[in-house]
Amino acid sequence: SLAAIERLLQEIAIHEDRLARIADAEAELANLTAEMESLERDRTIYAELTKAFSRDGIPALIIDAALPQIEDHANEVLARLSDGRMTVRFETQRGLVSGGVAETLDIIIADPAGERPYEDWSGGERLRIDLAVRVALGRALAQRTGSRIELLMLDEVCAPLDEAGEEALIDSINRLQDSFRCILLITHRDRLR
Repeated sequence: SLAAIERLLQEIAIHEDRLARIADAEAELANLTAEMESLERDRTIYAELTKAFSRDGIPALIIDAALPQIEDHANEVLARLSDGRMTVRFETQRGLVSGGVAETLDIIIADPAGERPYEDWSGGERLRIDLAVRVALGRALAQRTGSRIELLMLDEVCAPLDEAGEEALIDSINRLQDSFRCILLITHRDRLR
């Protein structure tokens, strides 16, 4: 009958419409899947970059590569400032009690009596250590840029020093003066001027 044929044609149209929507949904699913895969690749890249530029990534590698040179420069200066009695060593990793290793930057100072924490050294000795490390950092940076340090500026470095520490500062400056074209000491202490 004609009504049955029309009803079948309507059902066919409904099913064709559903098939078209399913095809559209499959195409959209394929596009979304491709976009999701692309976003996942980007997320993976960003996660790797985040890790690479974190404290334990490239910066740690740069520091690890530069530390031997800085340590050599610091020991050269510290030897001059302490008549060869003191040395400095940098450690970038420390074992954990729970196992594993922690990234760190420890500065170990030694003399003939052995190693001691930085805080246990006198003001004059700490001044020598600080000065040696500062000069070493400056030299390492200057070498990376192909330049030479000609000016050493010390701004209020004597604030924590007693009279013996001031004498150590004067002695240190005198021992370093052939390494620089100019050394400027900025201070409010009349005795040092």
